[in-house]
Amino acid sequence: MNGFETGPVPPFALFLIGMMLQAFYLLFGRWEKGDLRMILYSFAGGLLGMMPGEHETDYDLPLHLFLSCVTASIFFVFNFRKRLLVRIDGQMLIVWNLLFFAILVNHYGLNWSILGAVAIFSLPTLVNGFSDIDRNFKWQVFFYVWFIVMVVAIGFTHFNLASMGVFNGSIGSTVSALELLFSGAAFFFLVINAWYVLYLVPIPLNKHQTMRSRMYDVHEQLHLLASGYMWNKDDIRTNLMLIVALPAFFVCNYLYQLVSEEMLISLSFVVMASLNRKTEQSSDEDYEQETDWKDRSEEISIWTTELVSTKVMHGVGVFWVVAMLVAIVLFNLSFIRSM
Repeated sequence: MNGFETGPVPPFALFLIGMMLQAFYLLFGRWEKGDLRMILYSFAGGLLGMMPGEHETDYDLPLHLFLSCVTASIFFVFNFRKRLLVRIDGQMLIVWNLLFFAILVNHYGLNWSILGAVAIFSLPTLVNGFSDIDRNFKWQVFFYVWFIVMVVAIGFTHFNLASMGVFNGSIGSTVSALELLFSGAAFFFLVINAWYVLYLVPIPLNKHQTMRSRMYDVHEQLHLLASGYMWNKDDIRTNLMLIVALPAFFVCNYLYQLVSEEMLISLSFVVMASLNRKTEQSSDEDYEQETDWKDRSEEISIWTTELVSTKVMHGVGVFWVVAMLVAIVLFNLSFIRSM
């Protein structure tokens, strides 16, 4: 089956339709006037990825198809970044960390190198379940970035790599139309979530941007991520029950295969979406996503100066590099495992 066959629907078209359906789904229940136009503009902006490079002699169509999909995803998340942000709290972090560990063990066994690296970032989330460290702005950013890294890593481990053949025409006959739709949706979701973390990299995005201007953008992104984390009073009894009961369930499930891993992940995303809707309805004004950045220009200016003159950004940079390395290693292991 060639990836560019015309009948009845080309595989790449199905992949693209899956991306667009995901775009509408992500805005479900949050639709505003003008959103349809912005979605169409975002996907039209993806055509920029089809432009040849300045020094490109042989036009690489598969690469540019891939870049066009990534570009469309980035335009979309940039236009809707405040509404796409999932609201999380300490308890949700505990659940996702335990689920992440269970998936790692199920995929790679007791690989202490991977589990040890992940434990370094997971330990603060467990400590947070019995303390109030998440009142601090920097911890809120840390927890949200780690949450995104976990979601992206889980997505990579379950991404249908065979569907990526849509970009070079090598799609296999075993990949169904439904799988291509879901793969497009998953690809869109992963790029969007990865953007939230990648945008924190403190380097100018073009030759005309100054370092100070870039730090201003990074600072806005830090506040955006922190706004997605909601502080709630610690429910120590419930947190303790989660830490004891969930690992026990995961061990039993690992031994007796009570529920498939795919079902567990699907249920987790459904529950996360439901909790997110509920949290948005009950959130107070301190955590509203529609933040008026102009009214906070003085605070942002102070923070920008502090970020440039202190070691805060160094810490953010180091954390980002290590966290993304963990995600990349997991992706590579999944790729090798699928060969």
